[in-house]
Amino acid sequence: MIYRKIALISDVHLSENDQMMTDDFCSLINTLPKDIEALFILGDLFDQWLGDDMMSGFHLKIAKTLAPLSRPCFFLPGNRDFLPNDQWCALANVQRIPETHLIQVGSKKIVLIHGDELCLLDRSYQIYRSIVRKPLVQKLFLSLPQWIRKRIAQNLKRNTHSKREKPASQYAPVDTEITRLIENNNAQILVHGHIHQPGIYPDQNYTRVVLPDWRPNSLKASFICENKIMIT
Repeated sequence: MIYRKIALISDVHLSENDQMMTDDFCSLINTLPKDIEALFILGDLFDQWLGDDMMSGFHLKIAKTLAPLSRPCFFLPGNRDFLPNDQWCALANVQRIPETHLIQVGSKKIVLIHGDELCLLDRSYQIYRSIVRKPLVQKLFLSLPQWIRKRIAQNLKRNTHSKREKPASQYAPVDTEITRLIENNNAQILVHGHIHQPGIYPDQNYTRVVLPDWRPNSLKASFICENKIMIT
């Protein structure tokens, strides 16, 4: 399908402990402009996702907010919500898409990713990522008792916070990987989140759009149409 105008969000990090962010998200969904033909969520919708069998009333509330949308909604996994979520997607009327996904808006081909795969200089994270994205590893994790899954997630989150003292350059997207994605998909635009540096970054051969992470009084979404890219 060739779209005329789409909306994209990422890094909302919804949690039961942040009512303001939840209200902002519900407001955006309920007031999505009528000319938007599809909504793409590029990962980290939830601050943590440990499996369909650990869905709470909060997760159901978010599903009920998305389900009535009259436009298709797509979910691409992030680094916090990559585990299978088929049941939640069905409840939310959301279609899960691969972690690298190609679409077309007007005459422009656009590659969608979450963005963590661009940070190749953070080698320890990339090793971790390559392990936890394996279907067998995910199946084993989801077979664990819920309390063990919670404990593992808490430890991983704690370790992530302790490693934020690394040089910022380790978290920077690697240009050669960006170029590879653009060339392999014959695309003109790459859209991603993850790095929390929102903006539109034109290059000689492509345009890179970095979606905003959600914070109070900050930018929330990107809108792309045939001849214009906006972050609002």
